[in-house]
Amino acid sequence: MKQLDEFGGCLPLELHDLGEYYNPNQYSLLRTNSCRTAIWVALKKLKPKQVYVPHYMCDVVYEAINSLSIPMIKYYIDEQFFPVNINPSKNDCLILVNYFGCFDTQMTELMQLYANTNVILDYSLAFFCPPSKNAYTVYSPRKFIGVPDGGYFIDTTQNETELVELERDFSYDRMMQLLMPIESTTNSSYEYFKKNEARLISNYKGMSRLTEYLLRGVDYTKIINKRKENYKFIHSQFAGINQLCLPEEAVPYIYPLLTSKNLVDIKKEFISDGFYASTLWVNHLESEYENTFEQTMAMKGLFIPIDQRYNEESLDRLCKLICSKI
Repeated sequence: MKQLDEFGGCLPLELHDLGEYYNPNQYSLLRTNSCRTAIWVALKKLKPKQVYVPHYMCDVVYEAINSLSIPMIKYYIDEQFFPVNINPSKNDCLILVNYFGCFDTQMTELMQLYANTNVILDYSLAFFCPPSKNAYTVYSPRKFIGVPDGGYFIDTTQNETELVELERDFSYDRMMQLLMPIESTTNSSYEYFKKNEARLISNYKGMSRLTEYLLRGVDYTKIINKRKENYKFIHSQFAGINQLCLPEEAVPYIYPLLTSKNLVDIKKEFISDGFYASTLWVNHLESEYENTFEQTMAMKGLFIPIDQRYNEESLDRLCKLICSKI
């Protein structure tokens, strides 16, 4: 941590130092200010001829790829979230996503299938899934923990290349989105959240000292256990109607429920009930994705929060609300 060169004055925020979940003593690791920066770092190291990237992901990743002037080939996925009709060469790079943090088994199979390809594993939705061997793995802690910025890049490739050096980001002026929900509502901080997201786009820097400090004060075991409990409860409620084949246990970002019903308008109704049902990702509702699995997920998918803020009682109320509308 930062050495103190000053004495006296006001005291800063103080947390117990419990250690980071991923740290340089455990892995060849670089702390970044976002997951897209981690992908940007991986691509700078690989310098691939071209990169295969899924349609079904946040499009800010495309901006990171374009900023490096690397040719991009977008691929579709099937109902098991496997790539469709791709054949990357050893000089290419393939980005694979562990969707929602629910498909660890698929990732193992895909790593075997593309063993001779340069692979970047996008674990932005799977923070607690350990990195695989012979790959670059990227994480987004801020999707799982309340921090203003943050990403991790982990190299398990055994490549003899040095880590990219990044200028530190600063985040002390981006804390409103985290502080307001404590004394008000989550929705009250949404505008600050959007402003923070906009600041992180094309801002390829290292993790802020503030975020690193906050991540060292987190009880990760408690978070893992709570997410496991919440996922298991939600799965017990919807496994019978969910068209996705999900594991019995997971520590995911959210619980993905694929229904047989178009939920586009129903999701708007949820807002008045305090359920901000997101669409991952809204651009897949456009006509160019007609008859694709990507559009099916956007239209008929419901993504249910299972994070550490909730207990079984609150999730039971949410399940009853969902069942009353779908």
